[in-house]
Amino acid sequence: THGGMTILDLVSGSMQCFADAIDKVPDYTTFLVEPIIPDSTCECTWFGTAYGLCRLDWQSEAIDCMLPSNQADQRQMPKHIIDMVVDRSDKNLLWLGTADGFFSYNKGTGEYAHYIIPEAPGIVILDLYQDKEGDVWIAGDAGKEAHAGKLFRFAPLTGHSVEYKLSLPGNDHAQSVGEVYSVLPATDADQLWISTKNSVGLLNKHNGEYQAWTYDPARPDGLLPNEFFRAMLADRHGRLWISSWQGIQYARNAFV
Repeated sequence: THGGMTILDLVSGSMQCFADAIDKVPDYTTFLVEPIIPDSTCECTWFGTAYGLCRLDWQSEAIDCMLPSNQADQRQMPKHIIDMVVDRSDKNLLWLGTADGFFSYNKGTGEYAHYIIPEAPGIVILDLYQDKEGDVWIAGDAGKEAHAGKLFRFAPLTGHSVEYKLSLPGNDHAQSVGEVYSVLPATDADQLWISTKNSVGLLNKHNGEYQAWTYDPARPDGLLPNEFFRAMLADRHGRLWISSWQGIQYARNAFV
């Protein structure tokens, strides 16, 4: 949250907050937390903050901020981490989506790397997803002023990225979907669920075709009004849950 990181004991219902002492961290922006990833390989929890990448040790409960291995070069440490994923094949590698672009962090060497996307050098990354082929899908918008949806497929082996230009049915304007918020695997391995400011749909990974749904007042069983479809979740019953400014809803049989 924007007040730190809190652990909830599901059995007792008790909560433990780690924003109770400012001297635990180097800067108050460390308590502006977004993504959280537990990591059993190092018995710690990684969390992305407005200050940068941090780690909570499970045993000592100490909080460490991961400065670059070469501490003289602070430019390589990304700020405002919005999402992150652990690489499928290299468990020492964290992919970081930030307000300042796309980065990686090597847990073994303590080194950061910044990957410039030529088509969107100022991209604000809102979501990351790595598919089974190892490609990292990068969702966001073109920058703090543009508010134009961007979706890229990044190949770690080559360092190359491919842009997918999303458009709504019957609309020739390629950036009509607004910010791209979330990427989720579909039942068909050739497809991905995508949510944007004003749509939710299925993307064909091979030809880029985007089958999208938007709010339609004539369809009360469709997407909710007021848009901003910020997050999606698949449950074990085959339902697709979607959050928006109007509330939360689900679609049946989305994963069958």
